[in-house]
Parts: sequence; structure tokens; C-alpha cells
Amino acid sequence: MIGRYRLPIRGFGSLSSRARRAIGVWGLACLLAIGLCACGSSSTSSTASVPVHVVPARLGHPTQATLILDFTPNAVHAGIYRGLAAGYYKRENI
Repeated sequence: MIGRYRLPIRGFGSLSSRARRAIGVWGLACLLAIGLCACGSSSTSSTASVPVHVVPARLGHPTQATLILDFTPNAVHAGIYRGLAAGYYKRENI
């Protein structure tokens, strides 16, 4: 009856289920803390040095650009189509 005996396994196998759960909770808490720290912002902002009233400069001739998509248009191209419909590319002279 080999199935009745537990073989000693190095690592977490020899720990109780309560200890494994505690390690898992601490690990998850550490990952969450690292993730929240990575999402923080610095005290200086790149927009802080930009004047409030900015007048856009006149652009010259439109820049020609060719965009090659995948075989068929799909959801990942939504931003491209949204930019075309809203006139973002025309506004940026592309």
C-alpha cells in the first residue's frame, strides 16, 4: 500500500497546509506591494514645465505614411480606426 505513505519531499511538501497558506499570503502581499510601488508617480511631472496657453505651430505639408495591418482587420486595430474616424492623424498632419 504505497499510496498510504507520504514520501519526504524537499521544499514546501514537508510544511503543513497552514504554513503553506501563510507563505502564499505573504508572497501575494509582497507582489501586491511591489506592484503598487511600481505604479507610483514621481513628484516632478513633465507637464509641469509646459506653459498653460500653448499655441500650436503651423505644420507644413502632410507626411505620407503607409500602414500595413494583419491579414484581416480585428479588435487590436481599433485604436487605428478610432484615430482615423476622430481625425487625430489629420490633426497631427500625418
